[in-house]
Amino acid sequence: MHLNPSHQDTLFEVKDGIAVFTLNRPQKMNAISQRIFDHDLPKLVDRVEKDDDICALVISGAGGNFCSGADVIRMQGSEGKPPESRNSGLRKTLGVLYRLINLPKPTIAAVDGIAFGGGFSLAMTADIMLATPRARFCLVFGRIGVIQDMAIAYTLARAMGERRAKELAYTGRSFGIEEAKNLGLIKEICSKEELLNRDIWMAKNIAKGYGEAK
Repeated sequence: MHLNPSHQDTLFEVKDGIAVFTLNRPQKMNAISQRIFDHDLPKLVDRVEKDDDICALVISGAGGNFCSGADVIRMQGSEGKPPESRNSGLRKTLGVLYRLINLPKPTIAAVDGIAFGGGFSLAMTADIMLATPRARFCLVFGRIGVIQDMAIAYTLARAMGERRAKELAYTGRSFGIEEAKNLGLIKEICSKEELLNRDIWMAKNIAKGYGEAK
């Protein structure tokens, strides 16, 4: 099932009360397109918020990477837009992401490969993160002269404290799974073959309590 039938940049499936949202642009390391920002993410949040049959959400990426961040193509031509237009778009995206962060249902991220920039931000919207040994994280925003976006300035500082979050933001360095676990970002390290099934298993066990509480 596609949240936007006109393209297949994302996949969405609900089974046994668990929704699985997959970024499906492996040829671009699942970079987030403008269509995903404008349509798929808002529709995802709407569906999960309103569908009482959905008890938990899993977010993943196809093809060996979680997400390389926002597609740079969407940034082309933004210089010619008036500040009011750019700010309006940023506020719209932040509004959707804060709704995702505050979903009344548990969210688990399944991270394989890179989670850079906006991909790291998207992973951090989840309540729990599981990852493979080859997962890598990076706040690349400073490298290209932009501020941290997609709410990660909020989520990362809450997760690890301001000083550690600032160091990662200022240096823009990438880091691997062991440091991510030591920083408290990762709940569990799984093999690539086990990752999604482990996320779904965990989501189902959490969802049991959610279903009994309804």
